[in-house]
Amino acid sequence: MCGFIYAYDKKGDKDLTETMHQALYVMSDRGPDFQQFQSIGFSWFGHTRLSIIDTSEAANQPFSSSCGRYKLVFNGEIYNFRKVKSILNDKFNIQWQTDHSDTEVLLNSLIYLGVEKTLSVCEGMFAFVLHDKVNELITVARDPFGEKPLYSYNGDDFLILASSIEAIKCFSVTLSDNNKAKIEFFKFGAVMAPNTIYNEIQKIPASTYFTKKLTVDEKPQYHEYWNIATLKEIDRPSLNNIKDTILGKLESDVGVAFYLSGGIDSSIIAKTLSELPYEFKSKIKAHSIGFNFEDGGEVFQAQETCKELDIEHRYQILDDQKIYDYLEKYLNKLSEPLADPTAIPGMAIAESSVKDNKVVITGEGADELFWGYPHWNKYFKIESICQYVPSFFFPIGRSIAKLKLKPNSHFFEIIDRKEDKLPSFFSGCEIFTASEIDILLGMNAGDAKIHFHQLMSDKYADFNKLCLPETEWFTYIETKLRLPELILNRVDKVTMMYSQEARAPFLNRVLFSKSSNISFGEKFSNKINKPFLRKLVEGFLDSKILNRKKKGFSTPYQYVFEGEHASLYINRILDQSSYCGLNAEFIESLINDKAYYKLWAILIYISWKSNDQGNRMKVVDI
Repeated sequence: MCGFIYAYDKKGDKDLTETMHQALYVMSDRGPDFQQFQSIGFSWFGHTRLSIIDTSEAANQPFSSSCGRYKLVFNGEIYNFRKVKSILNDKFNIQWQTDHSDTEVLLNSLIYLGVEKTLSVCEGMFAFVLHDKVNELITVARDPFGEKPLYSYNGDDFLILASSIEAIKCFSVTLSDNNKAKIEFFKFGAVMAPNTIYNEIQKIPASTYFTKKLTVDEKPQYHEYWNIATLKEIDRPSLNNIKDTILGKLESDVGVAFYLSGGIDSSIIAKTLSELPYEFKSKIKAHSIGFNFEDGGEVFQAQETCKELDIEHRYQILDDQKIYDYLEKYLNKLSEPLADPTAIPGMAIAESSVKDNKVVITGEGADELFWGYPHWNKYFKIESICQYVPSFFFPIGRSIAKLKLKPNSHFFEIIDRKEDKLPSFFSGCEIFTASEIDILLGMNAGDAKIHFHQLMSDKYADFNKLCLPETEWFTYIETKLRLPELILNRVDKVTMMYSQEARAPFLNRVLFSKSSNISFGEKFSNKINKPFLRKLVEGFLDSKILNRKKKGFSTPYQYVFEGEHASLYINRILDQSSYCGLNAEFIESLINDKAYYKLWAILIYISWKSNDQGNRMKVVDI
């Protein structure tokens, strides 16, 4: 887990020494253990390291091949690097420079096996740039689920690839706001790849790679190397599959902890780790977080689980002042708007757990795997009804609904989608309707709807090529949009604020491919959450844990807009809304309606906008 920057000086006339120092400085939270940059010809490579596997100096980056032809900058971990190294040793006579560096294994795998085979055999989370100085060629990739960020800038003077937007800004590039990205943010709470909030910077999409000849100034072509239908698995997920992927995430030379909510996903992790030999189990701690307005929340459930499993448990309860402190830090750190409210408890648990453990295991991905979101049930029922409704009825339904519903109701969006022959479900996070976004941003009526129609038409066409059951659309679209760009983006940002690496064992390609073999009747239930997973772990988990209701991290909406500092945030929104190009009159109506989740997105946006204006031309003094 680190941060890197690669820059190609297209004109070859710049000394980027000071710029590289600044770029590494702004990413120092991502890797405080070692920083270094190098240059070859017109190419500059910078890396800031969080040492996890092979903490020796020999494993520092940028990492060069023994022949000197190739150089790699890499952020993330290759969990199965020992297996990949064994494959390489069986086929090739490689003189290894380190004892057990996963960076060196990745480098040699790319050299000897090629990019496609490497991306097939390597299990991990990663973003990397490989440079071939003989052919003046770079190979760039991002991991299957988008756990690690990767941004690109391709201007007249530079081609830049980096783990952080702020690092790209150090090159004094000219940036302009991306209006399509604003539309996406206010709908989904995050900007969807390949867009970013700036027109000139793009996000490399998850599960893609590209190669580029540096001397040819053309737009790279992305290649998708994985989706949920890529691996032709015939089995369904088993308990042993889940346990194996959890244990596979323990590869580390530093301390490992895990987040425990008391729910089924993190309890499976806890139970699996409790079965380790005592000398390993005794070093692993569980961490939980709660709010003082929750009456304990899941913290006490987590306590109960740890007591039964004989695992050390640490927790903290956030009071109003702590919530305020974390919120202000989050708002001041925004390099792009990201409206996941669980970032606040996420920051608290990262700060408390990193004191003893650089690595933490989390439960992200289980809901997408096992139909864990209750609102998926609602949209499935809508689809079940709509398949029997003739198309001519939708305009009639809209007319009837206008008599009872507000003009900007989400119900009208669903009708529009079905008239356009699209799924009713776009995302597990839909904040504003398209018509509300037009009003909020002062756009022409229908602009946002047109953008979403094009976005989802393209995604739905890609999905239909996979020949999967229609119910797999939920998992497919979440792994393409919300999971990488909202959820995993949030996990990366809040853990990296505290120089901690988060690992999510449920984000496993084999598990996701096998999950498509689960019949829908086993996935779906009106009565319980994740019925297939619950049946799978019967006898493994205690029945008390299995029967608990899903809670998850609490969100601080109520605290922000009704608590001690409510007037501060409401006034901040009102004072800055017009300056940020937002419709102040519409925002006042949201305040009157107590639409807190929408006001949260607005607070995030104006905070980012304020940071952006203050930092766009800022030079770091180091």
